[in-house]
Amino acid sequence: MAYLPSSPARGLAALAFATCLALPAAAQMGFPGGTGGSMGGPMRGGPRGGEPMRDMPAEIAAPSPADQLYQVRMRLLVTPEQSPAWERFHAAYLALRAVPPQRGPDDGAVTAQQAMQMRLGAAQNGYARTEELSEALKTLLAKLDEKQLAAANEALPRLLLDAGAGPHGMRGRPLVR
Repeated sequence: MAYLPSSPARGLAALAFATCLALPAAAQMGFPGGTGGSMGGPMRGGPRGGEPMRDMPAEIAAPSPADQLYQVRMRLLVTPEQSPAWERFHAAYLALRAVPPQRGPDDGAVTAQQAMQMRLGAAQNGYARTEELSEALKTLLAKLDEKQLAAANEALPRLLLDAGAGPHGMRGRPLVR
């Protein structure tokens, strides 16, 4: 004969106690009601096979060139009078960073002379964009006051050295401090 609680409170207490005992087991097994694995399955691929990855640091994505420029602009406190010079610098910087690598329609069908011409054209294009950035920088620096100039001399060299070298910069590493 089964045990029947004498009052609803005793039955509710027994149900709560049974639930408290069952939840940790369900979590370890990764059942949908538990807090363990994902998509209802047990956890795998943690640091030691089945452990949760709570202490694993998230990979930090490198900020985009636009985000880097925004951070510099906020640091410089660009005034409305300086905005046209900043916008010119901003556009020139992003144009230089956006230059894609030159490739032919089919690298196997390109002659040596054509490949060299493509390389030369890409270098000339990069040089022209670098000159545009240089002129925009000169204009911007001429508009800055002493405090802004000091901040620019701290923030801009890293961006400028890495500007024309693609996503990993001239130094071959992501643009993160």
